[in-house]
Amino acid sequence: MLNKKISTTPQHHAVFLQKQAHDRETKIPVLYLQVDGQARPVTALIDYFNAHPLKGDSWRKNTARSLGLFWDYCQATSGNESIWRSKNPHRTAFRSFAHALLVGTLSIDDDSDSTGLYWPPTSQRVVRNLVSALQNFIDWCVDHDLAMPSITKKNLRPSSPDESIGFLATTIRQAEKEKSRSLLGHLKNTREIAERIAERERRKIVDLGQEIAPPSEEREAIDFPEHLIEPLLSHGFLLSRDPRLPAFEQEDVTAKMITLLMLFGGARISEPFHLWFNDVIPDSNQGCKVFLRHPSEAVTFLSGEGQKTRATYLRERGLRPRNTNGVKKSYHAGWKNLAVDKSLSAPVYFIHESAEYQFRAMYLYYLRYRDYLIKQRRAEGKPDHPFLFVSHGNGVAGEPYSISAYNAALERAYGRLEKTLNISIPIGKEHGTTPHGFRHRFGRMLEDAGMNVKLIQKAMRHRSPLSQQVYTTPTAARIESELEKARNKVSDSYSLEKSS
Repeated sequence: MLNKKISTTPQHHAVFLQKQAHDRETKIPVLYLQVDGQARPVTALIDYFNAHPLKGDSWRKNTARSLGLFWDYCQATSGNESIWRSKNPHRTAFRSFAHALLVGTLSIDDDSDSTGLYWPPTSQRVVRNLVSALQNFIDWCVDHDLAMPSITKKNLRPSSPDESIGFLATTIRQAEKEKSRSLLGHLKNTREIAERIAERERRKIVDLGQEIAPPSEEREAIDFPEHLIEPLLSHGFLLSRDPRLPAFEQEDVTAKMITLLMLFGGARISEPFHLWFNDVIPDSNQGCKVFLRHPSEAVTFLSGEGQKTRATYLRERGLRPRNTNGVKKSYHAGWKNLAVDKSLSAPVYFIHESAEYQFRAMYLYYLRYRDYLIKQRRAEGKPDHPFLFVSHGNGVAGEPYSISAYNAALERAYGRLEKTLNISIPIGKEHGTTPHGFRHRFGRMLEDAGMNVKLIQKAMRHRSPLSQQVYTTPTAARIESELEKARNKVSDSYSLEKSS
């Protein structure tokens, strides 16, 4: 009987978020390997992360995890002669590692585990990501001459992190190392490209097959339920009906404005948190223009700041762009590589006129509310910041509003709606009630309105028209409805033919 919990927890390694000597504000995951009873950092992995500064936190964590798990596996199987006494032990170890991740390390017969790792089976998608991350890192080591194949059959266990890099690099060394990359690569013909792809497939260490799950573009996107739109906006964010209270105590204005941007403007969950107070421009027709601008490279668009970038402006105030890796979790907000113009800006197009009018009215009020909170922040000796949405409450007044704060506010809104309508609202992607369900609803409304594919691409700020397929793929209900219409036509046609 199995009496040990199965999970891919570290056994011979550990990963810690640490600041770097040259950058005391950014934290990166540092991998420590247990070697001769001591924890030693893998400096090559730090160099790898520093060589890819624009990669996200999840990419770094996944790479560190893949390397750490492979180290665990090598240590746990060091006495396995079928692996380490094989003709090519390094490749055998890599393949058996991938297999162990896929099927787990427990025996089917009696739940025993000769490795002592107690790994459960892992999805094909996760294994592919781990193996790919590991191979990319080792390829980089090879390209930068960090491969030191000092590990032989007589000395299978590396004695230092440096030797471990050589060990791992030898494991998945490319059959032919590319000596140089042509500056005229765009002129290579299709035959050369085909040969390169074929060579890459030939030297692949382990083939995990095709994706089991269909590509995201073909999956049905579950959007926010249409029948809940009006009640959510009317009742969900209502805090009090007492007209004597200030507006911000009657309604959760911050969360409602963000919801309007996602539901009727198609914004992703992270994008409203990058808005500066001057990125919304009211017009004279009761409408407004909202611009999503690159968090670091776009200019400030502030009077007197010229062509100063947002990164520079924030740096002068002791802040960083919110998509910077390693910043505080409550401050961080991701940034998708959306389609922008020459000014690195992308407009938000409201699909509903009244939603635009309502957002404009709330924005004008919100500026006064924001100023009130920023003054509280300033009173605590903290510098001003340009972000539009801010928090309220003791200790956080005037702080940039966080994604987690919005998610909590949305859950409370659902709770109020359940009480008001006396219904139950399930929360989750499969129900379309997560924040991304709002964007799915926006895409569905565009498609239902019969908009041209290129126009939908522009409205959703996609770089490729293929990207919106996940938002506009017909739902099962719509397919069934259209099939029913087709059945009726076929039935009518068949009846006519039979009667004639």
